[in-house]
Amino acid sequence: MAAPVPRGVGVVTTASGAAAASAVAAPAGRAASSLSLRGARADGGALWSAVTHAPTSVCAITALHPDGEAVSMVVGTFVSVSIEPPLIGFFPSAGSSSYARLRECPTFVVNVLAHGHEELVRVLATKGASDKLAGVGVNSSPGGLPIIDGVAAWFECSLAGSMSLGDHDFIVGEVLAFEAFASVVPLVYLQGSIGSFRTATAALPSETSIVPVVRAIEAERPALDGLASDLGREVVVFARVGDELIAVASVGEEPNRATSVLGRRLPFAPPFGALLIDGDSELRDWLARSRRSERLEDWPDRVERARERGASVALVSQPHGAFDGVVEEFSRGSHTPHLRRQLLAAMSELEENYEPDDGALHSGAAVRSVQVRGRIADVDVLLAVHGISQEISPSQCEDIIAQLARAAAQLR
Repeated sequence: MAAPVPRGVGVVTTASGAAAASAVAAPAGRAASSLSLRGARADGGALWSAVTHAPTSVCAITALHPDGEAVSMVVGTFVSVSIEPPLIGFFPSAGSSSYARLRECPTFVVNVLAHGHEELVRVLATKGASDKLAGVGVNSSPGGLPIIDGVAAWFECSLAGSMSLGDHDFIVGEVLAFEAFASVVPLVYLQGSIGSFRTATAALPSETSIVPVVRAIEAERPALDGLASDLGREVVVFARVGDELIAVASVGEEPNRATSVLGRRLPFAPPFGALLIDGDSELRDWLARSRRSERLEDWPDRVERARERGASVALVSQPHGAFDGVVEEFSRGSHTPHLRRQLLAAMSELEENYEPDDGALHSGAAVRSVQVRGRIADVDVLLAVHGISQEISPSQCEDIIAQLARAAAQLR
């Protein structure tokens, strides 16, 4: 009688039908992975289950058949093959009826589907259905092929090659045109299900982390209202939540005004939040998030200047226009890794105009923002005034700093 197979060991069946066991090392307390032997027949269901632990993009392949009919199919096997020359690929099931039509098309589009396309996936995956794109919003590629509305990216390709590999074919396309959308969250296939992808940095801070901060600030609203009234400007309260700064409260300006910064969300990275840095370790972590490697050695002096001034000051600069567009998109909830990188890059273009020395501050350039550190119910915050709706002149800066500092000292 065969010896029992230990738990955590994958079982394969050899060509002769005998069972064979093979083990892989696994951390304590975790089952080992299944492992097939060369030339053996693996348990198909178990192998498929194991493979689906690697997340893949969900794509729709669209084309126009020579007879004029639109052709489409869903694949979860999109890959980048080469950058030079530009080649991408996918692995359709060899027995797919949709693929039988698609392989007769000389050009095609790979549509990288997005969060919200779940129902579309079910429609396009329906076996035997004709004209699956009927009723689906589409645009045309430069070559006149259908591009599905709302995708994360699309690639128009000409067929560059194909080969048969087991129960799938490998189709390689030469990229003729493409477009990607930074704010669109892609659809992902993982462990037999489809859903959206969010990195830890892309996820919104949990309600439990924000609500106590907002409640604490609300208790100080009368004092903040008085400050905004005295200044005649919007006063914004920024709180650090994890590795981000969030504009959690605003007084003195209607929140639906285009110039209000309420709800803005920023990485805690140069040039933002210098006054909330405590200690050398936090300073190193803060600097490490910058996308500008050169001139970072200036920042310790800039941070110290802000501390001595008692306020963080920024001057208006041309790159603020591009920054405002990216941060607004990011703060609306489009938290893709690509968009976060765009935001950090836009922030890096602002660095030279933050924490200026006295000579630069009084050079005549308008002031973009003034921030003072405060503390509300054991929460460190920044009281901020900006010059978006009303310009701040250098001569007004000292008075604004003094008023913000007095208000911060009275907060509880």
